[in-house]
Amino acid sequence: MGHKVSDGNSLVVTNDSGGAISKDDPVGISGIFGFADADAADTASVSVSIAQEEREVLLPAKAGGWAVGDLVYFDGSVFDDVAAAAPWDVPVGTISRAVDA
Repeated sequence: MGHKVSDGNSLVVTNDSGGAISKDDPVGISGIFGFADADAADTASVSVSIAQEEREVLLPAKAGGWAVGDLVYFDGSVFDDVAAAAPWDVPVGTISRAVDA
């Protein structure tokens, strides 16, 4: 038998990013993608939101622009449209609506 440790919406991890992170920053910590639930210094424990949810983020410019349905990847530091090496070869989101620049 086991007991529930998490509600499945967040996970407490050690900030191993090599620097401080701020609340709502997209983060890749310990191979897990999510958004920081609080500010955290390097090596501090931090809750990371891993829930399936809609977030509005600023994406970098892309040749031809972003279109609804485009996959979004996170390489550990920035969002882009290219799958990077593992573990960042999995999309973390999809463009759900067009926004004028």
